[in-house]
Amino acid sequence: MRPIFILFFILLLNACAKKEVVQVVSSGYAQVNSIKNNEPTSLPIDSIHNQPWHWFYGKYATEFDDGSKKITFKTSLKCSKDSAINVLVSFAAIPIINGLVTKDSLIYVRKKDRCYDKKSIESLNTYFGVELSMKNLEELFLGLPIGYGDQLNYTQLPTTSPDSTYFVANTTTGKSIEYRYGLTNKTQQIAWQQLTSAADETVVIVKYSDWYTADKMKIPGNIAIEIKSKEQNFRIRFTYDKIELNIPLEIYLLIPSDYAPCK
Repeated sequence: MRPIFILFFILLLNACAKKEVVQVVSSGYAQVNSIKNNEPTSLPIDSIHNQPWHWFYGKYATEFDDGSKKITFKTSLKCSKDSAINVLVSFAAIPIINGLVTKDSLIYVRKKDRCYDKKSIESLNTYFGVELSMKNLEELFLGLPIGYGDQLNYTQLPTTSPDSTYFVANTTTGKSIEYRYGLTNKTQQIAWQQLTSAADETVVIVKYSDWYTADKMKIPGNIAIEIKSKEQNFRIRFTYDKIELNIPLEIYLLIPSDYAPCK
């Protein structure tokens, strides 16, 4: 049985791949503006992603629905930027899974089974056929553009609403990944983002609402995610109970001495 946070993490990033070759796609829309991020002109999406932060703590009421069953649980997240993420999943106030994600490894403890496991990020990539990125998880919960890259071209497309701006970028590493971002013009925040992998027939849609201000940075208090693939569809929603930013955190994972490797 896979820990649920790993399952979510893997499926969420199923449409993500390493960015090497970049091309702009218009998807049939009239192109308004196409700018490479390293050019002098700056786009709103640049400033959104480049907001300064160092530490993040979020506690969420979480709802999971795959059409056949609904599960509610608590998720706690501790992040040290580009360094480590600690994820704790609790059910009925009882910790079930505790995990630590770093740039090159994933360690988790299954408390109910009194066992632990450690995997390299590379081994998970090979096993599941996807690239896992700690940075993508940070972007997701902070309301930053997922898959943002300094070398990507972003195409600004017209929308029917004067209150929104719409950007598209595309990356290719043997399979094409399309990133779409919908921004609110008044608040300069991401209202939604969509990741599409045509080769995998997978679409990830993320919608944000109930923004919370922490240390002068806006963070989404409600994150609704929908995963659509040829194998399964499901929805997961995170509603914040508590959010803190830039307060130093201790991030570690303790494995009890009497725990054995998970089978």
